[in-house]
Order: sequence, then structure tokens, then C-alpha cells
Amino acid sequence: ITKLNHKKLLDDVYKRSIPNSDRANTWKKPSKRYQQFAPGTKADTSPRIDTYLDTSGSISIEEFSEFMAHNDKFIKFANKKCELNFFHTNLYHVEKYKIGKSIDPNSIRGGGTDLQEAIDKIERTRPDLAIIFTDGYYSPVRQTRLPGQVLFVISEGGTENHPLKMLGKTVKMVR
Repeated sequence: ITKLNHKKLLDDVYKRSIPNSDRANTWKKPSKRYQQFAPGTKADTSPRIDTYLDTSGSISIEEFSEFMAHNDKFIKFANKKCELNFFHTNLYHVEKYKIGKSIDPNSIRGGGTDLQEAIDKIERTRPDLAIIFTDGYYSPVRQTRLPGQVLFVISEGGTENHPLKMLGKTVKMVR
């Protein structure tokens, strides 16, 4: 993953998610003259990134710290924030995250590994980029076609031959 070009991957997401224009039309801006809503424009938004972190029993504290460091590298090139989702047998913790924000250690739990709820949430919320940090050891889930781009980041001791490798790109972390 040290050879992984975080900026290039996010540039690909930008190209797919942002319209050609730098401005978006709205009807939410009040008219200064008539005091009613009138057409206006606003700057386009950056791509929405959702990060899913595996906190199962097979993930060590060091691996989790590496996951967070690489997540910071990804969102540094985007909009400096994302939504963190922790999962093991279920999706149990969701929070807004900015670069460098500390994570409460009491919010991290262990258990088995099941990605079904994470995949269902990706289908439901449709982020521009979903990054799933895991070791690749989990049971198969219902097959689906996910919207947007999905990037599986596999820890150094994990397997690249995971059950969902056909749903997105898979990269392995190497020191």
C-alpha cells in the first residue's frame, strides 16, 4: 500500500462523481429584492467517502492504527472528512471523522467478521467511495452490485482472495 497512489484513486472518484461545472443550481437562496426563494448557485460538493473498519478479534491494535493512518491519507486529498463505520459481526458504531480526530477506545469492540450490514449500508447510502479496511477473512455475503467505487484495503497478514473481491479494487498493505 506504500506504492498506492491515494491521490490518483481519489482523482478517479472525483471524475466520476463531480459534474463538469464548478457550480450547482439551487432554489434555496432568498432574493434580496423580493424576499422569496429565487434561483441561485452554490459550489459543488466534494465526493462523499465512507470508511468501514474491521474491528474483529483478528485485527490487532497496530493494524487498526495503520488503518486509521491510511484513512487519513485518503481523506487528506478529498474533503478532509468522512464517515467512520466500525463493524465485526454487525455494524455497531458510526461517527463523523476529520483528519487527526481521536477515537474513543471504548467505542471499539471485537467479535467475528460479517460484512453483510456494511454492504447493505453502502447500497442504501450510495457514497462516491467506500473504503473497507479488513484482513479479508470473513464469510461470504449476499452477492450484489454496489454503486460508486469500493476499495478493499487488506492488512499485511490478510488474504487478497476474499469473497467480495469482484465488487471493487483490492490492495494489500505492505510495509
